[in-house]
Amino acid sequence: MYIHNSIVYGNSTTPQNYQVDTGNNVRNCILEGTYPASTTNNINNIFAAPQFVSPATLAAAPFDASGYDYSLLETSPGVNTGNNSLIPIAYMLDCAGSERIQGTVVDRGAYESDFILSIGSPETISNEVFFRNNDNTLVFTNFEKYRNEMMQVYNLNGQMVKEVKITDDSMKLNLTQGLYFISIGTKSKKIVVY
Repeated sequence: MYIHNSIVYGNSTTPQNYQVDTGNNVRNCILEGTYPASTTNNINNIFAAPQFVSPATLAAAPFDASGYDYSLLETSPGVNTGNNSLIPIAYMLDCAGSERIQGTVVDRGAYESDFILSIGSPETISNEVFFRNNDNTLVFTNFEKYRNEMMQVYNLNGQMVKEVKITDDSMKLNLTQGLYFISIGTKSKKIVVY
């Protein structure tokens, strides 16, 4: 069985504390407990509380979920962390009938949020990276620290507009006028293009 971009949480577990039986292909999910480490069956899963808006507690089957809200809070680890390539073309709507991808990255779980991607404090790399407006170029003052790292550029709506590998101490970004966020791993910086 393939289980992708899903949340499996709050069910009975196996003696090994697995929410999903072993042997399933489980990718980009939020799971309670653990799942056996394997390069083919356990890829990019999160083992943390999904942070639903208003879930039921201790419900038994058969279960009527209509009185509860299983959409995600803005702080959920499932917001904007799924994998778009794992969405079957026949399932481009969520359980509420909304578009499955809001912005640029699908959420994990049955309900898609419209939260804007959060990339942390914009001052994290302020002394290591600066932007030259005269030639639309990002310059790394500490290039060796970021060599071969992947860098993403997000617009004000949280949409990724560029993703590049850092291979030089400067790179031309060719961005239009506006406010952007540069993200390298867990670090970020705000830039203004004028």
